[in-house]
Amino acid sequence: MKKIVIFALLVCMMLSVGCSTGQTENIDVSVPSGMQLASDKAAYFNFFVPAEWKVDTSSGSACAYVSDIDPTNVSAVRVSVPDANVTTAELYWESYKKDFNESFTNFTVVTENEKTTLAGKDACKYVYTASLTGQTYKYCSVICVLDGSVYMLTYTAIGDRYDANIEAFTSICNNFMIKSGITD
Repeated sequence: MKKIVIFALLVCMMLSVGCSTGQTENIDVSVPSGMQLASDKAAYFNFFVPAEWKVDTSSGSACAYVSDIDPTNVSAVRVSVPDANVTTAELYWESYKKDFNESFTNFTVVTENEKTTLAGKDACKYVYTASLTGQTYKYCSVICVLDGSVYMLTYTAIGDRYDANIEAFTSICNNFMIKSGITD
């Protein structure tokens, strides 16, 4: 399962040519002003991004990026916890960090275990850098472990684009909603 999550994140980070058109199904949900829904009705969450961003659902996860010129992106995933003992974001991060370190070069943690919330639930924020195909990316992941599931929003940017779009990521996190009543 970890490899699937990493693969989904890789696809979003690469943002290859031929992404979907960004069209989403009509879903009865209140979309925050200036934003658009970037997840479908089958998702375990409602993921909103700035209205001008391009939505990409081709990777199987919910993902959106700034523009064809700026590949800065945010992905949202929900997976089952990999082990019943993983009950917190900190515990999930330890296994995720190990997998990330094995998959990328120059992996460096900038900050970790910074307390925050996601959908009103306890979460942690992690900032890190890593290289892929010779390009260095800066990431910010917000992770929440809730009722046997891991919800993770990951912001990915190149160079100075990180600071240019971090406020948008904060808004995306603030408007993220975990759906209730959905079971596997």
